[in-house]
Amino acid sequence: WLVGFPLINYLPRFLLGGLLLFSAIGFLIENLVDARQRFSRMEFACVWAVFIANVFAGEMIPEFGLLIAIVVGLFLSTFAFAAHFARKSDALNDKAGSNDLTPGSISGTNHASTAIRSPAQEMTLGIVSIWYHVIHAKGYVFFGTASKLYATMKAHLAEIKGRPACQRTKVLIWDMSEVYGIDATAGLVFGKVKRLAKLHSIQLVWAGISKGVEKKLRRACGV
Repeated sequence: WLVGFPLINYLPRFLLGGLLLFSAIGFLIENLVDARQRFSRMEFACVWAVFIANVFAGEMIPEFGLLIAIVVGLFLSTFAFAAHFARKSDALNDKAGSNDLTPGSISGTNHASTAIRSPAQEMTLGIVSIWYHVIHAKGYVFFGTASKLYATMKAHLAEIKGRPACQRTKVLIWDMSEVYGIDATAGLVFGKVKRLAKLHSIQLVWAGISKGVEKKLRRACGV
């Protein structure tokens, strides 16, 4: 018998406003305050710019406020990426090797080290080489590149699934020596890498990582 009864019309306005505020305040704090720990200054400024654009455009042109905020966000994110990539392009040209940024991987048994070791150390390394795997990353890592790296890791895990437990990868080495920057979305993908490695009891080792990249990874996923 309550079907069609406008119950909401009899609720006090402060109660409805409080429910709306309660549901939104956590989202605002997470994305406008706590996000500073995950984003760079420029990326964090873009987040606030989109929020302010949404507020003002929603007041002046309510029917197009959200659309205007989305356009502003796309423009600012494109500008931020282009500016960062332009600053780092010289660093990429100084790197040795080809310009192919496609991620690759190699097993420990096929990986040759340039270090000079004693015969006993070489023998030990030859025995444990089946337990580690190396994934290489290059250049500036954004969401697309990070997704390819994640897919490379998943493909390797699927490949070793049929092996005996004693022959499966126990240490996954990420060669970051040729990586000069990552964005916030890539950091979130590396968070998935960390969770996947924990699920398969694999230890992650970050080799050759720069201080700037390490700082961003720690902000994004606690690596």
